[in-house]
Amino acid sequence: MLIRLLVIFLCINGLAYESFAGDNTKTKPIYTQEDTMRLATAIEHINQFYIDPVEYKELVDNAIRGMLTNLDPHSDYLDAESFKLLQSNTSNEFAGIGVEITHEDGLLKVIAPLDGSPAAKAGLQPNDLISHVDGQRIDQMPYLQAVQMIRGKANTEVELIIIRDKEKAPLVKKIMRKNITYSSVKSKRYGNTGYIRIASFSENTTREVAKSIEKFKKGKITGLIIDLRNNPGGLLDSAISTTDLFLDAKNLGENKKIVFTKGRHPYSQLEASATSGDVASGLPIVVVINAGSASASEIFAQALMDHDRAIIIGTRSFGKGSVQTVLPVDESSAIKITTALYYSPNGISIQANGVKPDIEIPDLTVNVKAKEGFDVDRYLREQNLSNHIKNGTGKKKHSNTSKLITEVAQKDYVLYQAIVLIKALNSLDDESAT
Repeated sequence: MLIRLLVIFLCINGLAYESFAGDNTKTKPIYTQEDTMRLATAIEHINQFYIDPVEYKELVDNAIRGMLTNLDPHSDYLDAESFKLLQSNTSNEFAGIGVEITHEDGLLKVIAPLDGSPAAKAGLQPNDLISHVDGQRIDQMPYLQAVQMIRGKANTEVELIIIRDKEKAPLVKKIMRKNITYSSVKSKRYGNTGYIRIASFSENTTREVAKSIEKFKKGKITGLIIDLRNNPGGLLDSAISTTDLFLDAKNLGENKKIVFTKGRHPYSQLEASATSGDVASGLPIVVVINAGSASASEIFAQALMDHDRAIIIGTRSFGKGSVQTVLPVDESSAIKITTALYYSPNGISIQANGVKPDIEIPDLTVNVKAKEGFDVDRYLREQNLSNHIKNGTGKKKHSNTSKLITEVAQKDYVLYQAIVLIKALNSLDDESAT
């Protein structure tokens, strides 16, 4: 049992690879015989004198788990069942409530609910804290055990206690689990503006985004909106290849990076660069983010910002810019530890800071009826958009596009502002051309 703990010490100190390679002449001692004896003595005392009998394996597992969970919110011990759960997180189909969460101060913190999921329909929001699952306190169980409790079987109910900022009392949410299958990409048009919603970065995201843009081009578009709100991340390779769709290496100068990582160990170093070609052919791009945009979506947004390829609007993103690596401990268990941080093309670290938008616009909706003195015709009509098309008869004629944009303004003010911004960018291009 103690051998497993010593392997953990090696991994956490970042020296496992050198030690296993047989070349550790330049390394300092990682642990001492006294440290080993202290740990063995503590385990033996618990085994002998604790009020209830505890197996040695359970004590060692708890010791490993304690070491990992006290490092940072994303490091953890993975038993066989937990490892299966980790692998299923990159799939587009699973049973549960459909929410991306992390660990913070002993509680579960919501990064974002998936689009159309039971969690989204129940009203879970980014930054919600989950304190109880089915009456059991989260702070008294391992992180992945709490995650497994929330998932469960389809068509069964789970009760969550939610702590939300500015709410006077905890919220009780009873949510029915479902078999969740979701598409990571949805698209539509708002007049001449193409809109792409990326819910997460999965295996098919890059291909689906490229197909959406090709479809837009058949009807001609003058700009593109990419909505990453409540996108909790996903696969790094997918985020890199999707970002590369919009970056033409020929136009980037010497710095062609999309993302790179820095860590203590040489194996934690990674660098990805753009290739030739821009599927959007240089069209103006507006990327929308919020506090639920995390990890891979932050890499995407910051890379386009650094290369001046897009304007970022919305609110500051989540700030999850660290890399986790899974290292085996024995045949049936592993540890997940933070090994590096992500950096943007300009060397900006996203970790804890998030992506700060070029234009900050809070998430809100406009309730026209509730706002006294709010003039719909003055602010929320097609006629207010730059270079709007006149109807040619001198009479008011509301097109389907005008009606759609007005509805967007009332339901999703940030998206409305993105549409207005695309119109403004095209207006500036027209003026510079003349």
